Amino acid sequence: MKIDPSGNLIWSGVYGGSHPEEAHSIVLDTDSTYVIAGRGEVPDSGNSNIYLVKINLEGDSLWAFWCGDSFYDEAWDIEKDSSGNLVIAGTYGTSDTSSTGFLMSINPQPTGIQEKIFNTLITVDGMIDLGYPVTSYIVYDVTGKVMKKGNSLTGLINFQNLNPGVYLIKAFKKVFRVIRM
Repeated sequence: MKIDPSGNLIWSGVYGGSHPEEAHSIVLDTDSTYVIAGRGEVPDSGNSNIYLVKINLEGDSLWAFWCGDSFYDEAWDIEKDSSGNLVIAGTYGTSDTSSTGFLMSINPQPTGIQEKIFNTLITVDGMIDLGYPVTSYIVYDVTGKVMKKGNSLTGLINFQNLNPGVYLIKAFKKVFRVIRM
């Protein structure tokens, strides 16, 4: 909602779907728009995904971005860095009963990687096993930059040459989030 200095309502808006969403933080972007960060409930699961929505000064939604997996994920804070990227801090579930923190930086413009995250894979040794042969995959960093492409007859994807961080793999018409430690 937006109010004037006297406290009068100028506009109010509701963003998201038919299930509960929560806003935890908002930042003014360089193009005089706002990006709101929080969480949105996943229908029929009791879990949530990270939810970002960009609005203009009139409160109109310009884009929305969801990401998460089968556990409870949410964004708690959002800031803008000196390069204009959005820096998001939050938590992602690692099981039904535990979660861990994350910090990621994304380009404020949608990158085309907006499909729902299918699963989160964590690697310490740099190897990810998707469990099936992969005829084609693409690995992106969180800004949408292509880091590597390939195929794997065994389903193993080698992340050993990538720095620790968060990546997305697009394979099997699904998107997997990878945490490289």
